[in-house]
Amino acid sequence: MLKIITCILIICISTYIGYSYSNKYIKINDFYKGFYDFNLLIKNKISFSKETLNTIIKNLDDKNIFNEIIKTEKTPKFLCEEDIKEFKNYIEKLGKSDSDSQIDILKSYDSILDNKVKEAEKNKDKYKTVFIKIGFLIGLIISVAII
Repeated sequence: MLKIITCILIICISTYIGYSYSNKYIKINDFYKGFYDFNLLIKNKISFSKETLNTIIKNLDDKNIFNEIIKTEKTPKFLCEEDIKEFKNYIEKLGKSDSDSQIDILKSYDSILDNKVKEAEKNKDKYKTVFIKIGFLIGLIISVAII
């Protein structure tokens, strides 16, 4: 009886660890979707309503992970070094030029971010279930070895 409970516990823990690893790809996907939406929002607000960058950021909702990162000014830990450099480069370019130049810069990021969103979505779909399944299988193998 104790072996069965131990085996169930091992399977649950290893599956949860697999889920934790897959959660990174979900966060990356959410981050890039928010990044893309933020870029469109900034571009539209600067183009049409001529709002300042500070006003736009203050009025952001906290519904997605990107907006939380922008408001707290923290570097996301789930991104790779290349993505962090790209993110910091984007942030450094915001508000540094006149509105027409700023709109051109934001337009140049549209295709880059669209590709990143598609790549993140593909990776999320691919790795989300893989890590959960691997975690479950490792737990199952350990459980069979115990029995």
